Amino acid sequence: MARAGYLMLWGANPAWTAVHQMEYIYQARERGARLVVIDPVFTATAARADFYVQIKPGSDGALALGLARQLWQKGLVDNYYLENHVQGWPEWREYLAGLDPRELAAITGVQPELMARLAEEYAAGNPAAIWIGIGLQRHINGGQNIRAINTLAAMTGNMGREGGGVYYASPVAGDLFTTSWPGWMRPAGSERQIPVYDLARGLEEAGSPPVKMALLANANPLGQNATTQELHRALANLDLVVLSGQFLTVTARAADIFLPATTFLESWDVVPSYWHRWIGINEPAVPPRGECRSDIQMVSDLARVLNQMSPGSCPFPSGWTEEEWLEQVFNPEVYRLLGIDHYRDLLDGPRELKLPANPWAGGRFATPSGRYEIYSNRAAAAGLPSLPVYQPAAAGTEAYPYRLLTTHTSAGLNSQFYNLGYAPEPLALVNPRLARERGLGDGSPARLYNEWGEIIIPVVISELVPPQTILCHQQPLPGGQVINDLTPPLATDMGTITSGGPGIAYYDTFVNIVPV
Repeated sequence: MARAGYLMLWGANPAWTAVHQMEYIYQARERGARLVVIDPVFTATAARADFYVQIKPGSDGALALGLARQLWQKGLVDNYYLENHVQGWPEWREYLAGLDPRELAAITGVQPELMARLAEEYAAGNPAAIWIGIGLQRHINGGQNIRAINTLAAMTGNMGREGGGVYYASPVAGDLFTTSWPGWMRPAGSERQIPVYDLARGLEEAGSPPVKMALLANANPLGQNATTQELHRALANLDLVVLSGQFLTVTARAADIFLPATTFLESWDVVPSYWHRWIGINEPAVPPRGECRSDIQMVSDLARVLNQMSPGSCPFPSGWTEEEWLEQVFNPEVYRLLGIDHYRDLLDGPRELKLPANPWAGGRFATPSGRYEIYSNRAAAAGLPSLPVYQPAAAGTEAYPYRLLTTHTSAGLNSQFYNLGYAPEPLALVNPRLARERGLGDGSPARLYNEWGEIIIPVVISELVPPQTILCHQQPLPGGQVINDLTPPLATDMGTITSGGPGIAYYDTFVNIVPV
């Protein structure tokens, strides 16, 4: 990214949520790169940009289509790259020809003239990089929106160029380790999945047999899932709820049994990343305090007791130490890529995986065709459009007309780290126009509500957010309130192939607001 000639940050706010990457953005700018931020909210990163584009939430795909149409019409595409490394260019070109720029402008709030300017700047980036924020996937059309954005890099030949391409979370490092064994993780017998986006209904409707117990680890569903009030009732109806964790979260307080888990200071672990290629080892600094145990020790002990009660009923290994587990997850391929003989070699310092710095260099892709697939048969087989065509964003109703965005703060991640006391005061940011419509006063409390729940929160009137939108950062609320009481059980459009199922469309929550 530091070698980019043009940086387009699309829905990403690294000045708050990825400060380690800002150094490379500054390096690119010192070399002359132009920084453009596209976001519904005027963020701390937008304040540092050369140019800011405020887009209507959920319309990212429509803006990408507008830029793609401009690239094609103005002849700003890399024909050699398209002919040799891309599948579906003729079909994509035909689709773009049928789009109306005025309709795309109405959808996005971005005029055709500005779309043309952005397309021309991006094509001249030499190389140009796009960083797609994680929040873009939190819509019912999020996957299609990201597919449309990705095509911009393919059309201009930036995909695979040093300093160019598309940046997003990468699971490559974690996928290299052995984390699943036949017969251990999937023993004989039937299994079922309960959708994470509608966990409450899934628990209540599960039958043959019904769910009687929940064992929760590395999770805070009563703070982070959708329809948290309904989920609270669903968990309360179970015979037993056990949670393993490090803090007494809202879910821990609702559990029947709380099992204290070790922190990274007390346990062995391997440390990969979803952003870089370095692998580290975590060595405990102190013995576990009190009755704390690592999650793997808890599961191993549970397997041992189950087999004592019913011999052979649980194939999961028991009796292994944490270091013996590390022996299992490190396989010969990981050792080869790290250039080490044993995981303890990492105690001398982390090592970089010997993987290509640019995974798409030379136009090689891990697809059935070996090309970048704008037209995807695999997508069609999964019930998705074969092309990244426009999919409308979710819309509010007369009763609940305002979109609620719940982005991260600079002080925490989801429900983590707020125990440190650095979180700002919880606030609802509203546009001056919305404040006038609803009679809201700056600094005064307001009631946000929909069919799923309600919260009381102070209002701040701000031009940082667009009209018809309310911004509440993810953080604990006073009085035991939970912001996700308002989140409906909506699924994202993608996720089944790579993640086992769709996620929660957090940013398609709609509410009403009145002064208190």
